[in-house]
Amino acid sequence: MKSNLISKLFGIVAILLITFMVSCSDDNNRSNGKTVVMDVAPDLVSVGVRPPGYIGTVNVMKCTVEDTNQTLYINIGDIERFEYVKGFSYKLRVRITPIDNPPADGDTNRYELLEIISKQSIYDQYS
Repeated sequence: MKSNLISKLFGIVAILLITFMVSCSDDNNRSNGKTVVMDVAPDLVSVGVRPPGYIGTVNVMKCTVEDTNQTLYINIGDIERFEYVKGFSYKLRVRITPIDNPPADGDTNRYELLEIISKQSIYDQYS
């Protein structure tokens, strides 16, 4: 009888421990976002959306997420620790994390550079 009780108690503790670990894992995945590889075009593109009070065009980086072909238009300086230089195409590993309660007129994602996989001058192809 005593071993049966210990066995049941051990089973309950094991289930609780596994549930806790899975819960923490899901929270970490949500807070850490997702990691993607993206290609950044060598030239900036103009977009029609402008911040309030801004006169003129807004030039942004055209980024294509590999494996999905999703195109993102990201402001210069919005990928943390990445310095864009016109005339170079880049392949980057980036973590994209959704922003909790983003401002109505602001970004909904945070972009963090993890690695510059490649950087190629567009002028190298003419040499």
